[in-house]
Amino acid sequence: MVDKKYIVPVALLIFLISFFTYASTLSFDFVHDDHAQVEENAWVAEPSRIKEAFTRSVWSFKEEAGGSNFYRPMMHVSFMLTRALLGPEARPYHLVNITIHSLNAVLLFLITLFLFSSRGFPFFSDLAELSRRKGPEGGRSPLDMLLASGIVAPFIAAMVLALHPVAVEPAAWISAVPELSYTFFVLAAFYLYIRSERPGGGRSIAALIVSILFFFVALLYKEPAAVLLLIIAAYDLVRGRFSIKRLLPYLGVFSIYLVMRFNAIGSTTDLKIVDITTFEALLNIPVLFIIYLQKLIWPSDLSIIYSYEPVLSLTDGRFLFSLLVSIVSLVILYLLRSKKPLFFGLLWIVFPLLPVLYLPAVSVGGYNDRYLYLSTAGFGIVLAFIFMALSLYVPRKLTRFLLFLYLVIFAISFAAVQDRLPVWKGDLALWTDAEAKYPEQALTQGALGTALRNNKDIKTAIVHYKRAVELDPLKYKYHYNLALAYQDLGQVEKAISTYETVVRLKPDNDRAHYNLAINYSRTGDHDKAIVHYQEAIKYNRTDDRIYFNLGLLYHERGDLDNAQKYYAESTRLNPSSERAYYYLARLYEERKEPARAKELYRKVLSINPRLESAYFKIGMIESRAGNRAAAIDAFSRAIEINPKAADSYLNIAIVHLTALRLTEAKAAAKRALEIDPTYQDASRLLDIIENKRGPE
Repeated sequence: MVDKKYIVPVALLIFLISFFTYASTLSFDFVHDDHAQVEENAWVAEPSRIKEAFTRSVWSFKEEAGGSNFYRPMMHVSFMLTRALLGPEARPYHLVNITIHSLNAVLLFLITLFLFSSRGFPFFSDLAELSRRKGPEGGRSPLDMLLASGIVAPFIAAMVLALHPVAVEPAAWISAVPELSYTFFVLAAFYLYIRSERPGGGRSIAALIVSILFFFVALLYKEPAAVLLLIIAAYDLVRGRFSIKRLLPYLGVFSIYLVMRFNAIGSTTDLKIVDITTFEALLNIPVLFIIYLQKLIWPSDLSIIYSYEPVLSLTDGRFLFSLLVSIVSLVILYLLRSKKPLFFGLLWIVFPLLPVLYLPAVSVGGYNDRYLYLSTAGFGIVLAFIFMALSLYVPRKLTRFLLFLYLVIFAISFAAVQDRLPVWKGDLALWTDAEAKYPEQALTQGALGTALRNNKDIKTAIVHYKRAVELDPLKYKYHYNLALAYQDLGQVEKAISTYETVVRLKPDNDRAHYNLAINYSRTGDHDKAIVHYQEAIKYNRTDDRIYFNLGLLYHERGDLDNAQKYYAESTRLNPSSERAYYYLARLYEERKEPARAKELYRKVLSINPRLESAYFKIGMIESRAGNRAAAIDAFSRAIEINPKAADSYLNIAIVHLTALRLTEAKAAAKRALEIDPTYQDASRLLDIIENKRGPE
């Protein structure tokens, strides 16, 4: 029987150990998908768009995302809430991740505590009696008393989840919050399900309702949450109480989820990430299964991305070996069915892996560390069972050694986690690690190139971009990033050549056309620049910068009609674009429409009240119109913004001179010369004033 006085202190200890283990991530930055999913995600910044998160696929916030297999609205909701309540920096998001991870460890502790009690699997129901029989005079040694408390095995299970190195990826990576969150709600739903059974019979309806709601939330975080159906079925089956009726409420919620998912993204696996046939996908199932088991038991050489060569033939040695090991594993699993806690724990390892064994829809690298996260909970239950079973039936000295061995394993795991964590502190560290392990993976080369480019190491970035292009010459993004790097270095011809490759591979890439136009403008080839700006508009009619730049080109060519059209469209798309209004105002000056020009300069100042040149332009318009007071006021405002505005002082002097206010004119001209002693116009004007000559 469990000694209840230990439950809260041990649960708190588990939380603190888990939290402390990952506390260093609070200083980590956004990495990899975080930039798109969190920093640049319009849905996260604008909570009013929450409806879109529930009615579209997970990547739909990104214009170039295309199709997606995934529907995860609660991921966006989580990011929205974190930003709204705690701010947009990386630290709050990391805080959320490690808090959820720590709570997951506590939930597993509570679940295992129940499973190993007489109300769960009665295998250890006589735990206290057996522990008292272990030594002379009742065996009341501290170790026996500790075992009799019923706390040790659940603590071990929780520590496996808290300290397993495969948890580094979901715990340290902000974008992996769906993994942590769906696990939390699955664990919580399962715990409420098993606790809903009252000791005297019957069930707690309230606990069941909350459990069902938690299952629904888990599904909205990530699709594999459906595994809860299998976990509940296995639990009831192992206990000899299986009934489809007990699953019906959960199946009903699952049906609602499927309707929502289909409404948002259509078919289940619409997009193939790895392009292989269904038969070939089946061949890879045992191979991937063994890889995951190996990572679970011996988590070495972990990486953000792996390089997996798919099995394509029945005669492939990897398939034959993995099939053999898988069959042996299943046989062992069947033989252990009488050891109910162990059997259930082993099933718990297998079930969460089932959705991620379908290679075409899962990952570019074939598999990921984070996909093992929920399976680690089952692994914890298994290791807890092994410890408790052995400790009850081996001599006391061996029990002490066994406990010591587990503590050593946890210490090694903690050290491994601390060794792995710094890899996740930023993009450069993350992709340097991945590239060192998988240099032949185009994704690692390209991502490292981008990390280096963001770190201003452009020349080294180009080396990695070139390697990415060699490895995957048809991937337009690698060519595009290489072109950006050339553009950064001012290597215009190389940038143009590379952008031309991009538009051959992906003609509808508006960014490539836009940058091609910019680079052609730099070479003076305005005709080609205009062609590519027009192409950019064809594929992106909402970017005001394209229209503005096109307006500039026409303006430079003297085509004021087209320039006016594109400037105006730029202001329509972006009403806060001060530069579009400014150049449109200049255009109206050239058209000899000063009233309209002045109106537009005023519009510019409503957007940016500190724009000196707009005040100067207004001053010139007022001066030419003979509005001396208004002109002096505008020039004075320009001087307030920039006290060294020599041109404004000169024009104030001119205005005063035209009104024959020679003292004021002389003071303003002198001030212009103080600011710029080489200012010849100011010097000549001063001579005119001092000689009391009128303006020429």
